[in-house]
Amino acid sequence: MREGEDGLQQVHIIYNFPSTVNIFSGYENSIEISQLYTVRYNCEFNLAMFPFDSQICSMHFTLVSAAASYMVLVPGKAIYSGPENLIEYTIGRVHMAASQENEFATLRVDVRFYRRFVYYLLTLYIPSALLMIIAYASLFFNPLDFNSRIVVALTALLVLSSLFTQTSNSLPKTSYFKMVDVWFFFSIVIIFLVVLLQTLIDFSAGKNWFICFKKNTVVEVLPRASSETKLPTEERPLGRPLSPGYNATMLKFGQIILPIIFLVFNLIYWGSSLVWKSGTMSMLKDPLPLEWS
Repeated sequence: MREGEDGLQQVHIIYNFPSTVNIFSGYENSIEISQLYTVRYNCEFNLAMFPFDSQICSMHFTLVSAAASYMVLVPGKAIYSGPENLIEYTIGRVHMAASQENEFATLRVDVRFYRRFVYYLLTLYIPSALLMIIAYASLFFNPLDFNSRIVVALTALLVLSSLFTQTSNSLPKTSYFKMVDVWFFFSIVIIFLVVLLQTLIDFSAGKNWFICFKKNTVVEVLPRASSETKLPTEERPLGRPLSPGYNATMLKFGQIILPIIFLVFNLIYWGSSLVWKSGTMSMLKDPLPLEWS
């Protein structure tokens, strides 16, 4: 496309070219070249915050035919033509910028991925939290019925172990711990503590391990009973709580300490996850214009 008349006339005068030859002066005429490339990229993701992670995939385009002092790649608008919501990710910011990595002109295109974590909340976190609540509820069962209490706790532990084994096959394999691994490990530890407390409560029945002070007691001496005499016996109802000289202190200790551990862990776990998620979502605000098609 000719952008000037004077340069054309000067070129014909100097070099005596025919007027039919299209020769344009370079300093007042621009040249545009358009090429289409199809490239497949592999990006390395850091999954330490899985499933609350966000990833950046950087693509570098380098023009090796000329040095950066002679030819410069000017960044323009980044146009993403695919769907915004993928299977596991949502496409966030698409940013293009010039990069000075070597002596050649380079462009860098950054594509940010945000993981869709609602699926993992419904299939991993909520079921495991319900299992922990069921195991903890066994501490409020009849304290004299050891079989019912231990069976509920062990069943919750087995169901959680099977859930962890089933879902771990579909999770990405890494050599380091992920956030979801920390949650599952904590869930198993909590239910194991419930099983341990149930066992110690039953094992310490009749032992004064948790009594620090004793009041004065009166011992009543009864005459020796004959073979035909029957001493009166007191029947203990099923709903009657354990006496203080029993294992009631350990039972009460378990009922108090486990919610405290659960609350402190959840404050740290979900607090760090929300801080990380809010920090990554704030990067969606891009001052550069984005185009979606």
